[in-house]
Amino acid sequence: MKRVFIAITLLLTCNILLAQNPKKKDTKIIVTPVDTTDLLTKVTLALFKQGYQPDYKDEKAGIIITKVKEFNTYNVKINILVVSSTITITGQANFFNFITGKKDTTFEDIRYSGMKGSDMMLSWNELDKLAKSFGPVRYSK
Repeated sequence: MKRVFIAITLLLTCNILLAQNPKKKDTKIIVTPVDTTDLLTKVTLALFKQGYQPDYKDEKAGIIITKVKEFNTYNVKINILVVSSTITITGQANFFNFITGKKDTTFEDIRYSGMKGSDMMLSWNELDKLAKSFGPVRYSK
């Protein structure tokens, strides 16, 4: 029993030490899933569970682009590239313009920036939540 406790403690400590936090202006989340069997199907199902619908899917190239998902003050679309045993997730969002009283028509890349609770950070959290459902993540510009 003591050995099991020590093993679990070591495993959790390693995961915490190896975990990478995003840096300001990171735009990509790269996932190395533990289970890589039928990865494109798993990604499609995870998107569906999170409320996203595929707009474009190329199974041969490993590309999925979602339709726009609407939130109160912003919209998000997600781009996914599945190559070999790696998932790369990026996205675009448009935000509510308080001057015009409408959402902007142009989309911009989602990046790790903004204050907690800002539309950009909420958009980033959408990507991050999806990525972490597959396994360990790392971040990149």
